[in-house]
Amino acid sequence: TPGKMPFPLLSDQARVSFKTYRCHDDFEDLPLHGLVLVDARGKLRWIDISYEPFMDADFALKEFQRLLQFHPVVDPKMALPVSAGIP
Repeated sequence: TPGKMPFPLLSDQARVSFKTYRCHDDFEDLPLHGLVLVDARGKLRWIDISYEPFMDADFALKEFQRLLQFHPVVDPKMALPVSAGIP
C-alpha cells in the first residue's frame, strides 16, 4: 500500500512513553529527542537520547541491520529502507 510503513510509529502527546524511555528532561519538564529501535519481540535494541535530533538515519538503519544478524527476530527485509521496495 503506498504510504504505508512496515513498522509502527508512536505519537505520545502526554509523553508517557518518552518518560518511560527517559527521553524527557524532568528538571525543565521538556521532551528530548529520542530514537529508539525496538525489535519484533518488544526488546529495546538501541537508543539515542539528546537535546538535538539524531540526524544520521543511514547509521541507525545499518546499526539495526547489524543487530538483527546477532538477534534475528524479524524478517531482515523489514529492516530495509522503504525505497528498497518493501510492500
